Amino acid sequence: MGNTGGWTLAMKKKATASGWTNAAVSVNNASDAFLARSEGIPAGLPEGVEDFNIGQTAVGAEYWTNHNLEGSLGELAARYEGVEKFLAQVAGEDTADVEAVTAYRHTARMLFSNVGQFVTIAKDTGVSISEVPAARITGYELKLADRMVTIAPNFVGNRLINPATVNTTLAAATPPSSKLALLFNSLVFRMNAQSGSALASPTDDLLMSDFGISWDRRQTATPVNRSDGTPDEPESDGGAPEGTVRLVFPNLAAAHEVFLTSNLAVSVAEKTPYKADFTFTGPDITGSTGPVQFLGIWEFPKLVVRSFSSPGSGPLAKVPVTIEMGILTPDTAPAGMTWAFASGQGYPMRTQVLNENTIVEASA
Repeated sequence: MGNTGGWTLAMKKKATASGWTNAAVSVNNASDAFLARSEGIPAGLPEGVEDFNIGQTAVGAEYWTNHNLEGSLGELAARYEGVEKFLAQVAGEDTADVEAVTAYRHTARMLFSNVGQFVTIAKDTGVSISEVPAARITGYELKLADRMVTIAPNFVGNRLINPATVNTTLAAATPPSSKLALLFNSLVFRMNAQSGSALASPTDDLLMSDFGISWDRRQTATPVNRSDGTPDEPESDGGAPEGTVRLVFPNLAAAHEVFLTSNLAVSVAEKTPYKADFTFTGPDITGSTGPVQFLGIWEFPKLVVRSFSSPGSGPLAKVPVTIEMGILTPDTAPAGMTWAFASGQGYPMRTQVLNENTIVEASA
């Protein structure tokens, strides 16, 4: 099982029709569990209302009312088998196309909204099983942590039930047979001007010492009371989504001073846009023709520099440089990224995961 510190986490998508309802789906199945480094699901206690009798002291009943459940699933090791579950739910779409025998490519563009996507989550602490019947994955952070690449998905849920009513056991919930992790030393990062030629190696390769990718749809499940005590289905009521790419270079030379020289001009013109991609490559997929390799790809058609910092004293070329870039929606598709603009719609990000999973991880 996906056990870490004495507990198991499991998750499975729900059909659109079952959506934001109290009915959970079973997550007690092979490959529903995932391997976690830490668990962050909040307790999810509903609000209490005390009914005091007039003239009495602390005498009366307390009633459970609204639930308001949101937080993080915790920090998970990003693995070629399983990471597509979170990426598809946040993006709002997924395809699982046959790449080669036993190999499938999961592709997800970041749609304008992921409303309609839901999962059921269950947690086994070893003492009891808690269940979130319906939750929406609202964002994630992908980063380097303790020399491993991790993903921390955020979610909002309709309630936390303990003991669980549907997932009363997670005995059959197992993580994917492949435990393959995305490794930092298997990463190729490429970037050039958005107006430039298609990204190519080694011309556009940049070596980093750290990185981070975050996306937040800014959705909340506010406890505007429904008659069943659960919050209403979350919409995009927090404003436009926000995404950031963080790049850390070991020195200014590695950061390529073009970031400074092409962004320091003060004018009312739009900031210099870039395009970039992150590609993680794993070993060969067993039984695939070719063969083909496990892949994890994050693509960005429009990035702009938000901040540039070189902390510390000493020779500037020896000081690590951190650059934060905003993820924006392109007005046109840059070279090599025809997917980024279609039918009058721009897409700020696309992810691709090549693995052995045949299941489409987003509901149509």
